[in-house]
Amino acid sequence: MKRLLLLFLLVPFLASAAPFAEWLDVPVPGGGTIRIWGEGDEYDAYFETEDGHPLRMNFGVGRYEYVSRDETTKAYAGTGVFLGDEAGNEALIASLPLRVRDESEAHDAAVRARIDEFEAVLHTRERWNEIKAQTERANEIAELAAKGEWDGPQPTAPTTGTIVGLTILVDFPVTNGTGQTTGWAWEQQSPLITRDVADGWFNREEPFGTGNYSIRKFYELSSQGRFDYTNVVIGPFRLPYPRSYYDVKTETFGYGARRLVNDAIQTVMSDAEWQTRYLPLFRLMTPVSGTSGEMRAINVVYAGARPSGWSVGLWPHHWTLDTSSSARKTWKNAAGANCWFRHYVVTDAQNSPDTVSTTLHHENGHMVCGFPDLYHNSSASSKGVGQLSLMCYHGRSDVDPYLRAGAGWYTPKTLPSRGWVTITGDRSDVYKFVRSDDPREYFLIENRRRKETNANLQGDGIVIWRCNTAVDGNMKTAQLSQYNSGHPSNNRYDNELSVEQADGCYHYELGNSTTQANDFWFEGNTASLYTGVFDNDSAACSRWRDGTASGLKLSRFSASGDTMTFYVGDPPVYDAPAFSTPADGGHVPLAFGKDASNNPTFEVTIKNAAKDAWYTV
Repeated sequence: MKRLLLLFLLVPFLASAAPFAEWLDVPVPGGGTIRIWGEGDEYDAYFETEDGHPLRMNFGVGRYEYVSRDETTKAYAGTGVFLGDEAGNEALIASLPLRVRDESEAHDAAVRARIDEFEAVLHTRERWNEIKAQTERANEIAELAAKGEWDGPQPTAPTTGTIVGLTILVDFPVTNGTGQTTGWAWEQQSPLITRDVADGWFNREEPFGTGNYSIRKFYELSSQGRFDYTNVVIGPFRLPYPRSYYDVKTETFGYGARRLVNDAIQTVMSDAEWQTRYLPLFRLMTPVSGTSGEMRAINVVYAGARPSGWSVGLWPHHWTLDTSSSARKTWKNAAGANCWFRHYVVTDAQNSPDTVSTTLHHENGHMVCGFPDLYHNSSASSKGVGQLSLMCYHGRSDVDPYLRAGAGWYTPKTLPSRGWVTITGDRSDVYKFVRSDDPREYFLIENRRRKETNANLQGDGIVIWRCNTAVDGNMKTAQLSQYNSGHPSNNRYDNELSVEQADGCYHYELGNSTTQANDFWFEGNTASLYTGVFDNDSAACSRWRDGTASGLKLSRFSASGDTMTFYVGDPPVYDAPAFSTPADGGHVPLAFGKDASNNPTFEVTIKNAAKDAWYTV
């Protein structure tokens, strides 16, 4: 694979996932920081102090506020006491409930409105459906061409081939109280970052550590070489305004980032070397379609750490620029046609040279591949598909087989109606079982191995994915308690993608995003509810979403390994036939039976004439 890297100066990166679940050190008035726990994403998040008191971001003042909760509506109520103002308010804080979430209808409506505000310009669902449709069409034409039934041009899936994106590093002036510049943020905050380290973050072949790969290598592995995504990296460029101009604590994320990205592009285009050095690099960018117009990808990495205030200012995210003719920054390609950027990713720089940001993996999945999020954006406790997909929690994991198929990185195989199936850990060795009366609903079956991009998982084995393309993502707000009655299959949100966890415990749905060893199907699974059978009536069951029996039955899973086997349909049953007692003293020459797992067994009894002895094998 050819390697493209044009790297002029160093670039550090954020080292946290999107969505996030981590401890945050929040600056407070008077100096110092207070550590709080936060988990969620840019649309909805939960915060609490180290002793469990819930907090919320008060956007009016840009600070975290202690909250109580109305137990009738399950809604938060502000107390007027902010993080850092504990002195003199100890009694009030002590009276507040611990570890409770805002589960009110008003909160869910606010989250949905927040999502809708950004989706109105992102069009994630439309983009993803269009990518899938293009991939399906490319696959259909490839099949026709293979049979000699197509001699026209053969299109490719939009997320295959080579994609070149741009990364601009930006620096802020550090000013004193009178507004005078006293230094620059980049040189003060990232002294450990070298050119070689920055080169590796984008294009390095070797991993940085267990399961931690460069952006390019991650997508190369996930796509099995069908998607080569590189970045041209330039900067740092010194912006005209201090960070406070872009990173406004009382302003929702996105708007300050738009100013940042536009100023970054304008600063490059105003550089004395624009025509000779940078314009040729801009002309290397991959367009969304054709040869001009909207370009595929731009990352902007800014000096310093991300804001401690959740979802405000320069909080890392993916969104789009205002590309109206009066606002967009354009340049000419070699043919003289206008080009511009629309989708962007913004994240922060930090002084961590030995890891690659999973935020960049995740957010570039949105920007370059059109992947949707697969976690829940609401007060619902569900964690979507847990750690089994890049586009869900703790993103240092492979792209799941549902998204990989939609991206055109492989084509699933049809699951046989009956018999033994052998399945390897190869990413293209995935089986599909489709609902006959509605092909939008189906199961995917893969052998997920704990290595490469999946090396940080807690186990491996068969994963059974439930897919429903009629559903708009994994963003429903229904609570699990509403589904606890009736058939076990009702213990599922109406997701686009979910995991049939072998242990039958539904811990993703109950709020635990950590993938556990017993979530996988394999011989030797120690979960108390594990029977080794996946069918209409098992704890994790194969019924369709409406409760209709699918008829899918999988059993006799082998031990976890790079090659595994399982049986489709009702396995054969062998009953021991009756034998008359032979004249030689009661030895049965041939006996059939079955073991505790219903596997067939047989015994053959033979006589060694020389030793006058009988042996059973």
